[in-house]
Parts: sequence; C-alpha cells; structure tokens
Amino acid sequence: MGLRLRVQPIPTLAMRGLSLFVPILRELGEMGYQWSEPFVTDDTAFRASFATRATSLDDGAGAMVAWAREHYAASLQA
Repeated sequence: MGLRLRVQPIPTLAMRGLSLFVPILRELGEMGYQWSEPFVTDDTAFRASFATRATSLDDGAGAMVAWAREHYAASLQA
C-alpha cells in the first residue's frame, strides 16, 4: 500500500490510566515483565528427579513431520 507505519510504545503511566477502562490493558500490565526481563530456563531439578533426557531438535522435528504425514496424508492427496 506504500504506507510506512510508525510503532511507538505506550508510556507506563498512560497504560495504567487506560487500564481502568480497558480490561485487556490490565492484563498487559501484569505481563509486562515478559518484555523487560530475560527468560531463564533451567532443567537441572527436573533431570535430577526424572530419568529422562531432552529430545534433540532434529529428532523432535523428524517425529513431528512423520506424525503429520501419517495423519494428514489422506487429506493432502484428495
């Protein structure tokens, strides 16, 4: 369309004020840490409790493709 869109963050104070009238903004305020803090994952305790290992990306992707071929093959050939 040839238009350039400008994206700007909503200031925190404005977000809090608007959240009084727009319920979804209340939820965004509560979840704001997800955009300002890094996600840290650590499976040490899980691995210590359960005798399991992580599935490699290649194995997981291969299993997903095999499953999809088995379940969707009939609809793809129609």
